[in-house]
Amino acid sequence: MTSTRGSTAMLRAAQVATALLLAAYVAQALIPAAAGSAVGNFFETWVYPALTAIAAAFCLARAALRRLDRAAWLIVGLGLLASAAGDVWWYLARYDSRAPLPAITPADALWLTFYPACFVGICLLVRARVSRITPGLALDGAIGALGMTAVGAALVWGGLASAGVTDPGGDFTADLANLFGDLILIGVTCAAFAVTGWRPGRALGMVGSGLLIAAAADGFYLWQGVTGFELESTAITALTPGSLLLVGLAAWQPPPARRRLAQVEGWRTVAMPSVFAALDVTLRRVDGVPTYLLT
Repeated sequence: MTSTRGSTAMLRAAQVATALLLAAYVAQALIPAAAGSAVGNFFETWVYPALTAIAAAFCLARAALRRLDRAAWLIVGLGLLASAAGDVWWYLARYDSRAPLPAITPADALWLTFYPACFVGICLLVRARVSRITPGLALDGAIGALGMTAVGAALVWGGLASAGVTDPGGDFTADLANLFGDLILIGVTCAAFAVTGWRPGRALGMVGSGLLIAAAADGFYLWQGVTGFELESTAITALTPGSLLLVGLAAWQPPPARRRLAQVEGWRTVAMPSVFAALDVTLRRVDGVPTYLLT
């Protein structure tokens, strides 16, 4: 009992310390004078990847200390650790000052490792929660995954096309690979929520939410990089480590009871078709199709 209480206290202390570190990162990003200063450079160079590494540590510690869902959290933790290593490698290799950049760098390879790790991790978490998936839920998952992926792609590509981007330059190849990785995770997250009957539980729900936020942030960074759009504050960069910390904190949430068969009942039977229809209308409007042509 004493050991359990001590472990819980250590976990809470680690979570509070992590939240304070993230708050400090956001605070310095909101101060214009910190941009380009020694303090600002320290936060961008070392605190930024440290936050991702902390998220990885939460997952790896969970895998080491508890057997339930061990494989899932181990794989996700290694993916997060690879992402943090990519940030450090990018800085140490001084890619920011190189021209031209190679199409794919070792840092990019580390970043890209994150996507298959999260894909496998989500699949393992779903498998541990639902033993049998009905054809209807499988269809809902497929429709939701394809719809969300299509909308995400249209929003990014539509923004690039409207900005008249013809020569992305730089490390666009790696950025494009990251974009496709994000779209895949958007799709698998939506499918995971669907096949659990839209009751993913706290842990899987936090993982999915974190990955969706990270994907949205990556899409914005890509659009910002190729269009030259500038923000007065760099606080938006906190979205990525913040979303990954959400994934790390999810590892220590209580798992839901395993359900033999996930079912969709009540308002969810109406909500899902409505959401998917709204996604279809959104995609067509982004692509410039007038709504009166929709049938």
